[in-house]
This record gives sequence, C-alpha cells and structure tokens, in this order.
Amino acid sequence: MTAINELFREHVLRTRFELTLTRNQISVLVELDAFKRSTGPYPNWVHFHGLSGMSGLLRRGLVREVHWPMGDGNTYEITRAGELTLELLKEAGIYQHHLSEERPEQAR
Repeated sequence: MTAINELFREHVLRTRFELTLTRNQISVLVELDAFKRSTGPYPNWVHFHGLSGMSGLLRRGLVREVHWPMGDGNTYEITRAGELTLELLKEAGIYQHHLSEERPEQAR
C-alpha cells in the first residue's frame, strides 16, 4: 500500500478535492522535473530555493526538501503527488508550454 502524503491530503481536502497551482508554481515544478531529468535526481538546492512558487509546492506536498548527505546541503525531491500532477500537466500540454516559455530565473 502506498504511504499517504499528509501535506497533499490536507491541501486538497480542505473543503473538497481541489488542487490549484499558480503559473509560477507550475513553472517551478516543470523546471525542477526537467532539471532532474537532464542532470540527475538531486538538483542544487540553491538553484531552486527562494523561487516564487516553491513554498507553495512544499505546502501542497508536491515537492519535499531532503537533506542530501553526499552533497552541499539540501535538495528538492518531487513527491508521488507531484509526479502525478506533472502527468496531468503533460496530458493538458501545460508542461510542454511552460518548459518552452520560461525559466525559473524569470519566475522570481
């Protein structure tokens, strides 16, 4: 049985099942996924830390901050809920649009 992501559960079930993402949150999630796919699973925490939208992804349980003992501090990991959200973004063509449109430096 899959472990329950309590942050995601709390966020989407406040009044009904609802997941709302801002343009910046989508952009950061897409960029984090693209970065992971191109360079490996452990992106530099400094590169993504403080980006507008990251704190919302963390609060929603779509991304988590993890300590990477072999690196220089922390990194971000996309949760299962985040992976499923990325699949929905791909299905709707939003993933491709955000990947071609802007980089996280522009979303600050």
